[in-house]
Amino acid sequence: AALVEYVKSPYCENNWMTRFLSDARRKHGANTSGSGLLGDTELKLAKQMLSTHILVGLSSYYEKSMERFRLATHHFGKDSNIDDQQQQKTCVQKQMSSAQSEHYKYQTLVEELAPVGSEAHSLLMDKNFLDMKLYDHAVQLFHGEQKQLISSLQQELL
Repeated sequence: AALVEYVKSPYCENNWMTRFLSDARRKHGANTSGSGLLGDTELKLAKQMLSTHILVGLSSYYEKSMERFRLATHHFGKDSNIDDQQQQKTCVQKQMSSAQSEHYKYQTLVEELAPVGSEAHSLLMDKNFLDMKLYDHAVQLFHGEQKQLISSLQQELL
């Protein structure tokens, strides 16, 4: 009940990622409630920013995402200062383990507070409908265009 009240309040942000990537926070003022109206223009700008400037990783494909980030940083010459490949692998595994643990905790909390089909879940989805469309676009990028980019980076490294 407390979550439903919060989501209905003016204090609950909405469409934060769309607002951030489209630069709407600066354009409409850094309103912490995220109450400025957003529409198709901001979603289009956010999708364009995501497509052209951000390498997408998905927590549900964490290992594959980490490998993509490693390839991209290696390709652009910004590899870590760790020379020993075993040290590098151990470091990545440690980070992956920690992030997966945090993802599991977050997922469990979300499922408890706003399970699919609940009023809280429906309200959150409605309040963040542009971010959900942006997420769908990110998933498409991950499995489509960016998959091709990573394949070409892998070929260059061979």
